[in-house]
Amino acid sequence: PYTDYILDIESVEIGAAPTAVGERVLRRSFSTGAFVSLESFVEDFVGTQTEHRAVEPGVLQAIAADPRFASRDPEGAEFDEALIDAGLEPMPVPGSPRVVVFWQQANPGDTPQPAAVLVDASEPMHRTRALPEEVTSDDPQPVTRWALTEQTWLTLEEGASGDGIVDRVLFAPGRQRALVTFADGARGSVLHLELVRQVFDAPFLDGPGATPSRYRIVSDTLMRAPWEEE
Repeated sequence: PYTDYILDIESVEIGAAPTAVGERVLRRSFSTGAFVSLESFVEDFVGTQTEHRAVEPGVLQAIAADPRFASRDPEGAEFDEALIDAGLEPMPVPGSPRVVVFWQQANPGDTPQPAAVLVDASEPMHRTRALPEEVTSDDPQPVTRWALTEQTWLTLEEGASGDGIVDRVLFAPGRQRALVTFADGARGSVLHLELVRQVFDAPFLDGPGATPSRYRIVSDTLMRAPWEEE
């Protein structure tokens, strides 16, 4: 776990000895994490108790609707700064799973409404892989070539067994933290969040018959804030 590697691919003559050294044609670096499989990563969420906090109305939805994040996730300190502007304290990098549901109410006499949930994990919940893709240039005489493009293979999504209340999933830098905002009227709804392992239909990867794997990590019914009187 937590080991850095460098992988070199070299070109040698057919039939060359295993110890032959040739011209390097590709170099990639990668690191291992703490878990031997996706399943063991999911098991890290077992037993996580949902926390609840109050937040000012609309401030978390405003983060998700920020024009800067219309086509990208926050970068650098943008996410932390947005949470601070929403009235929350700076939060350290997650070391273990954490689930916090935020409730808002405009006036003391109003019924609290669920606004969002913050999900923390010990490792990234959104991951990409560089895979070959055929692309065509926009030159006057287009050129087609193969290029490595980043494609999602793991991400956090709302499960189909929930009530369809998720409005946006916004990942913090590092992808270990996600802000999941809700649509209006989420009170009383069932929230199911899942880690989804996507598949790639290329025959040298998952193959055309493969289907995504889904693992539920959050299951809550947003009935009431814990501080409401019976």
